[in-house]
Amino acid sequence: MILQTKTPTPSDFELVVKLLEATIWPITLLLIIFFFRKHFASAFNRIGSLKADTSGITMTFASVLNETKKKFNDVISTSSEKSGASINSLKVDEKVPYKQLIEIKESLDNTLTDIAKEKGLIIENKSSMDICQELERKGIISYEKSDLMLSLLKVVNLATLTITQTQVDDIKTLYNNI
Repeated sequence: MILQTKTPTPSDFELVVKLLEATIWPITLLLIIFFFRKHFASAFNRIGSLKADTSGITMTFASVLNETKKKFNDVISTSSEKSGASINSLKVDEKVPYKQLIEIKESLDNTLTDIAKEKGLIIENKSSMDICQELERKGIISYEKSDLMLSLLKVVNLATLTITQTQVDDIKTLYNNI
């Protein structure tokens, strides 16, 4: 006679525990991504595009800067429209190029924030890019000006500590032409 042993069936509680064990990390990861989505989006915007080859990984800051300069030239030369909201001309002392860039970014951020506050927009927990898009959606700034500001923000966010004085001068020129 062969004895058959019956394998015990897990209880409902044990099944729930096993399900939680299997899903806790994916759920945690999704929650982190959800709660910090604006920060992740901002980081990806700063990265821009990457080039990976045998020499390593490099960001294409120079190409993004050149595209932005071309966009500014195209829009400024074809557009005679002036929006009611304007950005003050920026004069930065001779300092380390990256520090000058940070001052340009802060000035652009502050200008967008001031315009939004003046127009009564809620800007809490919004990035400068989000504020710029909201100002354009509400008709406070023109599409062209919004596009130029977004391009400039992308360039500024993409820059690294190795930015050159010539590149900063180009960005200053772009900023002053908005």
